[in-house]
Amino acid sequence: MKKYAYIIILYLYLMASPPLSFSMNNPTNRIILNIAIYGDKHSDKASVLSLIELIRRINSSYEDLTLKYHIITLDDIEKDSFPLLYDVLIIPEGESAREYIKLFRGNRLESLKSFLAQGGGLICISSAAYAFAKEIHYYGSNETYQGLSLATHVIAICTNYMGNVTLVAENNTNLISNITLSETNGPVMRISYPAISLFKLYDVQKAGGVIVHMLSYPMIVLDFYDDSRIILVGPRIDLSNDPELLMFLILYAVGILPVPNPMIIEKKLSLAKKLFENYKDRITHLEYRRIYAKLELADNLTSFNDYTSAIRIILSVLAELREKMLSITSKEQEYRFIATMILSLVPLALLCTVMVSYSVRKYRKY
Repeated sequence: MKKYAYIIILYLYLMASPPLSFSMNNPTNRIILNIAIYGDKHSDKASVLSLIELIRRINSSYEDLTLKYHIITLDDIEKDSFPLLYDVLIIPEGESAREYIKLFRGNRLESLKSFLAQGGGLICISSAAYAFAKEIHYYGSNETYQGLSLATHVIAICTNYMGNVTLVAENNTNLISNITLSETNGPVMRISYPAISLFKLYDVQKAGGVIVHMLSYPMIVLDFYDDSRIILVGPRIDLSNDPELLMFLILYAVGILPVPNPMIIEKKLSLAKKLFENYKDRITHLEYRRIYAKLELADNLTSFNDYTSAIRIILSVLAELREKMLSITSKEQEYRFIATMILSLVPLALLCTVMVSYSVRKYRKY
């Protein structure tokens, strides 16, 4: 009986809260997202630092949105826990598309697929956009290069252009109408259904070159893998002075914009239940009751197709469980380190004991 009373109280509180809105600050309506930024081999460190700065500016500008960022390595991507920990993975500009393709083949690509299957979102910038497209084409040439094909409905076309470009929004991207970004040889794209264009090329700063033949080509596109979202970004959004576009793309990738996506939300609900089942023995009774009630309420809301309210609850549960998961993992690693240190000192202690014993016996002879 107490359980259902708790659910009713939560529901009434939720209904009293305003609907999802990212245009106004509202701390009672907070969305918490875990963002992974790849910062290991062949990534551009300046791009990583620029993304961190943009995320910090988003957090300081919007009280209703908290982005917790984590710099991850190849080892992190290969861990079994990787698909469970993050809502969005951003792969920044890197040394080259070919290096990224070599790097993310095999088990690492399978780990990314598992991450997407759990409802994660992927954002690939510039050289990473080339790498994760189906193919790379060179304008006016028959030369092609096979990509990693996570975005199977996108062909990336090389621009060989460095300078500013102006993009205009398409397909219900009504939060931003147009934007000027830096372009450093990133791709324009050719897409097929069900991929859609979010922003297309409208104008270029410098005349000349093949890019003038690519006006109206998509430069930021949304594709799908197992109903989850992959966003390929040709220009350098990391070099933008305005963090709003990055925030917009993160919310798009996670399935909140343009409206909450039912399939992604169902996946995230399943993930929250899975984490709860795995860690329910490691939380307090009060935490157990609170999380259980939230999951019950999220279940009821999704059954009534109220995905706007459900997503807030699910993301708050995921944030809490992931924090607990990371805390437990950190403690286990600390204990493992201490145990390893103790075991490594045992031979030294034995050696010292033998030496002392030998010295004592030798002293007694005299």
